[in-house]
Amino acid sequence: MFYYAAHGLTIQSRLKIPGLKAIQKTKNTDVVVEVGAVTDPKEKEDGRRTVVNRESEILIHWREWATISIRNGKRIVVDPVEGADDRIIELLVAGSGLGVLLHQRQRVTLHASAVVIGDGAVAFVGEKGMGKSTTATAFMKEGYPVITDDVLSIDTTTEPPRVPPGGRHFKLWPDAAAATLDSDAENLSALYPGYPKKGYSAPDGPTSSFPLQCIYLLGYDENTTKGLPRADVPSPTNAYMHVTLNSYALRFLKKKGIGQWYFESVAEIVKSVPVRILAREYNTEKIKETIEFVEKDLRDVQLQGRV
Repeated sequence: MFYYAAHGLTIQSRLKIPGLKAIQKTKNTDVVVEVGAVTDPKEKEDGRRTVVNRESEILIHWREWATISIRNGKRIVVDPVEGADDRIIELLVAGSGLGVLLHQRQRVTLHASAVVIGDGAVAFVGEKGMGKSTTATAFMKEGYPVITDDVLSIDTTTEPPRVPPGGRHFKLWPDAAAATLDSDAENLSALYPGYPKKGYSAPDGPTSSFPLQCIYLLGYDENTTKGLPRADVPSPTNAYMHVTLNSYALRFLKKKGIGQWYFESVAEIVKSVPVRILAREYNTEKIKETIEFVEKDLRDVQLQGRV
């Protein structure tokens, strides 16, 4: 049995969950992860993944790997496909499983990474391939602690909203690993057989939550290299749309399966936290320039907040 602390929760798990902070055995757990039989959803589609949203349970079925039942924000039951690689199952629990469970606990949960800069959390949000893990890893190598990678949960019951520590297991393309981790990249293994991305678990990071001070929506400008990196300020409506589109809730449940609380919470976040669109050149060798730009841009954001 494994015990972890992540996202402000204590987790008891039959499976190893990569990137989470291991803790001593405890009887007081918020979440239990177990392996057991899960009835395949009758609504299975022909595609690789099917999601079924029931009143107190969400089923996620991957044809090649597993069916996962996420129940009441308290329990995850994993039913692996025979012969599925354990490493894949563990990654599914660490990402999709916890991402959906946190939504059940009424947390706004984003597909994002976050680091500590100054006294607050800075989030890097984006679709697959936008460089969230690469950006967070590069900041880590410059001395900025990583709060979480891939799954970012936001506690909106506080003012300002706060980000608790999550998982710190990076999934990096080989060129990104080489550009950010230097010699460490040579010893990295593939996340699982046949997959090109490398896995890297960051050293222990923060153990407490941080106020969310800025959200950067990651993007690439393929039309020009002049004036990059660049931070654009979206309208409140566009900021709301971008944050919503990069949530685990919308990714798995679609709009009709999400409660009103979620949309109201996102609206409060983009109202109280600066949101910027960070346009960069598609070049991992320029990551240092991105770090320097964000450092300066944050100082400007903080100055504007005092005006």
